[in-house]
Amino acid sequence: MKSSIRILSFDLVGTLIHPEFVDSFWEEEIPKQLAQERGISLEKAREYALAEYQKIGDNDVRWYLPAFWTKKFGLLASPITILEASSNKTCYYPDALEVLASLHDRYSMIIASGAPTEIIEFAIRPIASYFHRIFSTVSGLGYVKKTEDFYSHICRELGSECGSILHIGDDRILDFELPRRAGFHSYYLDRKCDDPLDYDTIRNLTELRNKLL
Repeated sequence: MKSSIRILSFDLVGTLIHPEFVDSFWEEEIPKQLAQERGISLEKAREYALAEYQKIGDNDVRWYLPAFWTKKFGLLASPITILEASSNKTCYYPDALEVLASLHDRYSMIIASGAPTEIIEFAIRPIASYFHRIFSTVSGLGYVKKTEDFYSHICRELGSECGSILHIGDDRILDFELPRRAGFHSYYLDRKCDDPLDYDTIRNLTELRNKLL
């Protein structure tokens, strides 16, 4: 497999960065902005925002889009301005930066994520030069989660054979099984050590590097 791989595809949240960054954007920073602009308490703003999120629900693509919510809440601040407020919570896993630095000169690298483009671009700013393309299910195709077609779309967009791409992510179905159905190679990143270890499971990105180099 190693000799056929030309492109490395990485999930973002739970793979390169901790989920707390995204959670803080939705559960802390948007309510803070809402409280500030409406002159209400943070507790009341958070309660209102979370209730509105629930009304839309995570089966609706709008649930994932920052611009939809800033418009719905009538906020003057842009999504990027609000993201800036949570920048101190952008936390990469300890292995991520080191491994990406060692691989980006050897492989073309992309992000394939369920996060919206605004969040992806903001989160990878320090290492944006490592990545050739960014693919978002919600922003690019309007899908609420990764699908087999999402991965096929990536192949078409890149003009590459699916067998030349290796995807790495922390969801066994969305990041491991579905890309394989599309013809990708894939590794399941089990950072929590929930599943038995086998050849196609890695516990961290250092193990990925060891398999590739």
